[in-house]
Amino acid sequence: MIKTQNKIRPSFDRWLLVISIVLGVSIIAIVVFSLIFLSNNLFQAFVPRVQTEPPTKFDMEGYRQVLKDLNRTPSVVSEE
Repeated sequence: MIKTQNKIRPSFDRWLLVISIVLGVSIIAIVVFSLIFLSNNLFQAFVPRVQTEPPTKFDMEGYRQVLKDLNRTPSVVSEE
């Protein structure tokens, strides 16, 4: 009587070992990559940004003058 299960079992155990090692390495790589990526984004979120120019201010008087020059009246802009 030939025992085939003894020949099959070591091969199956080797495949389980290889698959578990590959899965473990890939999970570790994903965790390390995500930690680096997320920590970089978190660091950038808390670093204060330096403004090089003040925000642009809209010139309302110049806008009204342009409208007068074009003979139009502002429909949305209210007089202050």
